[in-house]
Amino acid sequence: MIQPSESTGSPLPKNDLTINELWLRNVHKYESALALICTHQASDLYGISNLSIKKGEDKDAYLRWTHGDVERAIKIFSNSLRREGFEEGDIIFTFAGNSAESVISTWAAFRIGLIHVPINPKNLSYDREIRHMLNTSISASGSSPRKIAIIAGTGDLCSSIEELTAGLDCIKILVDFKGSGTGWISFEDLMQMPNEDCQDDHHIINTLKPQERSLFFTSGTTSLPKGCFLEPSASPLAVAIGWQQGDQAMSPGEKFALALPNNHAFGHQCLMACFLNAITVVFSGSGFIPERMTETIHKEQCQYTALVPTMVLALSLSQRTPEKKLTSLRRVILAGAPPSEETVRICLEDLGASGVQNQYGMTEGTLASTNIAQNVSDLIVPGHVLLGKPFPGAKIRICAQGSKLPVPAGTTGQMHFCGPSLIAGYLGLPDDDQFYIGDNGETWFRTGDKAFMGDDGQLYLVGRFKETIIRAGENIEPSAIEAVLCQDLEFYALEPQVVRSPDEIAGEVPVVVINCEVDADTAYQLKATIRERMGPLYVPTEVIPLQSLGLKSFPRTMSGKIQKKRLEELVFKQRLHSSNSQNLDHDRRTNEGSLGSQIVASLLSAIEQHKGMAIDDTTRIMDLGVDSITSITINHQVQKETGVSLPSSLFFTQMRVGTLSDHLSTISDPMELLNFSVPMTEEPPELCFSALLQGTPKPGCPALFLLPPGSGYAFSYNSLPKFSNDIAVYSLGSPFFMTKSESTWSVEEAAAIYARTILSLQAHGPYILGGWSMGAILAYEVAFQLSQQGKDILGVINLDMGASRPLTTKIPEPCVELFKIMGFYPPIHHEGQPDMEIPGYRKRHSVSSFCAKMRYSPRPMSSLVNAKPVRIFVIWAAHGDHDRLPNVIFEADEILKKYGPHTQLRTDQGWLRLPRETFDSGGWEELVGAKNVDFETADGAFHDTILEPGIVESVAAQMDRAVPEI
Repeated sequence: MIQPSESTGSPLPKNDLTINELWLRNVHKYESALALICTHQASDLYGISNLSIKKGEDKDAYLRWTHGDVERAIKIFSNSLRREGFEEGDIIFTFAGNSAESVISTWAAFRIGLIHVPINPKNLSYDREIRHMLNTSISASGSSPRKIAIIAGTGDLCSSIEELTAGLDCIKILVDFKGSGTGWISFEDLMQMPNEDCQDDHHIINTLKPQERSLFFTSGTTSLPKGCFLEPSASPLAVAIGWQQGDQAMSPGEKFALALPNNHAFGHQCLMACFLNAITVVFSGSGFIPERMTETIHKEQCQYTALVPTMVLALSLSQRTPEKKLTSLRRVILAGAPPSEETVRICLEDLGASGVQNQYGMTEGTLASTNIAQNVSDLIVPGHVLLGKPFPGAKIRICAQGSKLPVPAGTTGQMHFCGPSLIAGYLGLPDDDQFYIGDNGETWFRTGDKAFMGDDGQLYLVGRFKETIIRAGENIEPSAIEAVLCQDLEFYALEPQVVRSPDEIAGEVPVVVINCEVDADTAYQLKATIRERMGPLYVPTEVIPLQSLGLKSFPRTMSGKIQKKRLEELVFKQRLHSSNSQNLDHDRRTNEGSLGSQIVASLLSAIEQHKGMAIDDTTRIMDLGVDSITSITINHQVQKETGVSLPSSLFFTQMRVGTLSDHLSTISDPMELLNFSVPMTEEPPELCFSALLQGTPKPGCPALFLLPPGSGYAFSYNSLPKFSNDIAVYSLGSPFFMTKSESTWSVEEAAAIYARTILSLQAHGPYILGGWSMGAILAYEVAFQLSQQGKDILGVINLDMGASRPLTTKIPEPCVELFKIMGFYPPIHHEGQPDMEIPGYRKRHSVSSFCAKMRYSPRPMSSLVNAKPVRIFVIWAAHGDHDRLPNVIFEADEILKKYGPHTQLRTDQGWLRLPRETFDSGGWEELVGAKNVDFETADGAFHDTILEPGIVESVAAQMDRAVPEI
């Protein structure tokens, strides 16, 4: 039975109490226990009693309030607001950092039933957005005029707030009150209430339950911020209960160092969850200052903290000596952005925390959390970030885009969320159909996050649908590239942000924006890191510093998230300007040097730009790893700069860069290029081209080596999704392109070169081999030759190919024209781009592959002495009747003879498209034994579509399952 991608958190305990009542229960139980520490505020603030750090050391003392102290402050301020006429439904805006006042005003708002709207003071500089937030908040309070209170933390905010609220009847309260402040009253004045007035609100709490609401705003990266009403007794309560569960539950009296802004949903949830669990909140300052936070965690011996990834790096850089490691930290909670492997490593190794927990949520609700991890691998699965399981009361599904039904477990889709912490909807702006009502009447939310769910209900983040880059039809997740870069501390410090940029050839390409200027070597190394760890598809076209975009820092939303949409716009303008400048430079250089030298200079410059690597004269062209799309892109650039077009086969020659440059430099007339062909080399190289497509090579661990199909093209396997176990996957390219052996090679000769290449990449086994079509034939022969050398072969993954058998009847001589009539060369499809014809050199190679296969007689593994058994796992395409191939060849030959090589006539394509009627071991049992052959079927696949999007995902899942089995 197929398990759907849906999971539900543990039941949320029934709770009829308001958050005020839960707080008062803790006050009664822990009245003398510490509740709040503010290291930046006076120990005698507002005359409320203080617990010194140590008795007799008052000169270093700072604010240390018990639960009873905090409750007394709340009562005083609540009563003051009531005296000013505030009642349920009125509004209180706060523009202040973390402080005792922000805590007091939050609880006072809940106590009275005010709409609590915390806003980052920096947002006052965004006039359009801040006015929208103000108007949205006022509209949410009802149609009748309401009283408004505005709290400012510092006097420098007063003028902006006064301009914003001109014409509004509101009370303006200033915390840091220095001077008279026309129209403002001091927060301290409101805290000077008679003691007897501190006792008068118990009966109000016990008889009335005012509605408790906080209004937060999402970070609108492409539109105005959307208002979200958060119920304090829902989301923070779920977080608080989640913290109490597991092997390392938080306990009353422990300390939580909190530097997250109070206007951010994550920071607010942490604050309230601490109070609900009777955990001491420790503020090291009004905002995040790394050195002060490090010092505070040391001094107070805090057991917990919550950070976003950028804060992690800042904390690590603030540590000067190993003695400053934050070893008291038992748990670092990460949220706000997907953590990288380097982020988790810094927490555990550099900071010295004993555990890390990833918490996933958004302003709209709290979704999931992982267990506490003691190792990086417990949180970061290569290519994906573990999100864990739903919070108590939460429900999560992974659905296909446009659907509300869960996809099978392991399938990537969009995350949908339901639960008590989910807001009812947006205020002030339409929700763009993100909310919907499920079959049972529950409200669900489409998060926009791309994710998948394992069979055990664990969630894994892939990326954001809106940020996905489609490069020549292949999906690229910017977050995946960023995660790889952030594994390296040097690149992590650059805060790499990957965005899409339009491209004439590929449609879209990735570009990485970094926070400072770097030298050419660093930019090359950044690209090389991506190429080596992810493959050529993912290599950013450019590395762009912020400064070249006219910025000093990353543009951010009001909640601090980087505005990638804005970066995309700036990158587009910068690249357009750069392109125009290059065209002008070219126009000026047109008459400088010979045409051949211009072609060479343009070609080498384009290769270095698009491949992100420095090249020299000794580099083989094939080893540059230029795939079809990149070759077209490079050729297009050369054509724009020189006016001439080069053959695409140029990028797949075995010759050296210097040799090719010598040939090109002799060209003086564009007409010479009409007959220009890449010179052939005498013999194939000792080693073939290889590329690490994905995964991390590890000593002693098997790698998967994929042999090329009949086309010889190494990049045929680029579409394979990331395997779950981080196995290193290499693809190999034919060594016979443009050699004098390209039409006469044998399977045994090719396998010998592939085997040498594999041994050069991994000297010791074990090995896993694989291949599609002709690649499966080659994989078996390589397995045989390596076994012959005493190497350990775990198995062969075979994509839709039976064992090689000689034809019983003589057939016409194969040729490109014959195969074309048979339908062997379907156009190459790339989403958003015109179909492309398969290059001629690959067509010629497919003919030579067919001939090599017909000449090949595989030897059974049993013929080897003392060889270990080799398993073969076959994945059959569901369609295609290859037993009809000889008849189709004769039919095609008749058409070719009658109508000539340029005919558009084709044979009946049914042999490629009809459903396959029987599935078996494909003859491989004769070579390895029946017990060593397993097979599955790729539903919906044809032989030539088995690696195309929509099919390759399920094929990769089958391969993924096969790896541990073989």
